[in-house]
Amino acid sequence: MPDLNLLAVLGGAVLVFVLGGLWYSPALFARPWIRLMGKSEAELKGAGPSYANAIFSGKPRALWAIDSGYNLVSFVLVGILHALWH
Repeated sequence: MPDLNLLAVLGGAVLVFVLGGLWYSPALFARPWIRLMGKSEAELKGAGPSYANAIFSGKPRALWAIDSGYNLVSFVLVGILHALWH
């Protein structure tokens, strides 16, 4: 098993958590995401919609694009972080 840099893994987790908070915030995609879900903000509180749900639920492609963009950006950033940290 290759050496595992636990600080890089922890840093990646923190990075994805912060990115998710920003990505789905009103500063970026919260408003279009809520609109595309066809729900009100109150209806979504406490719900757990995910990437897989967006793909298989027949929701608009723009909603899938927002969720997919988040996953793509987070994976790329974590990859860069791990490459630079190691």
